[in-house]
Amino acid sequence: MTGIYAIIHKDTRRTYIGSALNINNRWKDHLSALRRNDHRNMHLQRCWNKYGEQSFLFVVLDGAVPVGELLRREQDILNAVPGNLRFNICEVAGTMLGYKHRPETCAVLKAIASSPEGLAMRRRVNLGNQNKLGYRTPDETKRKISQARLDRKIRLTQDQRAHLSRIFSIPRIMIDPSGKRISVSSLAVFCREHGLNAGNLSQVALGRRKQHKGWRCEYQ
Repeated sequence: MTGIYAIIHKDTRRTYIGSALNINNRWKDHLSALRRNDHRNMHLQRCWNKYGEQSFLFVVLDGAVPVGELLRREQDILNAVPGNLRFNICEVAGTMLGYKHRPETCAVLKAIASSPEGLAMRRRVNLGNQNKLGYRTPDETKRKISQARLDRKIRLTQDQRAHLSRIFSIPRIMIDPSGKRISVSSLAVFCREHGLNAGNLSQVALGRRKQHKGWRCEYQ
């Protein structure tokens, strides 16, 4: 059964509100943790230890909630219960917002964070994925990747293809960064041979850019 449930202390009416995809299994989890004195909600655990299991009720508040509406419905019910009658530590359903660690827990966390192991862990986290740290891609792999990109088909209309064909086939004079002049008949081939970006160089050829990597263009 999917829905919203409550664990209620009979005498004080203090209530723990929760939601679950399987309410029966969730209640078994709560009951097991409470009986072991190991429940994550210390307020509920202390009350359970003080008054005993017989002082509590487990109630299904809504057993027909769509999965996508669980947290919203749980939040609506949480908001309807006065703060002094709630066991819930977190004020927002499904998050840890509003939860405060106990001083002794804070001290333990601080000690762990400042220990050599904790500092080493933080360094590893800051470095990110180290699976390929220092790895160098083989030249053959680089060549295959480059060729695959060059061979990748671009879906263009016939007009666009004709326009690009005119751009890339008109004879030009390319001027390299040192001022050397080179006659070019195919801009695409020229770019592949010189490791240049065909799109950027075509912008130079069209007069929309002055240069690309120092290369300039003029028509014959």
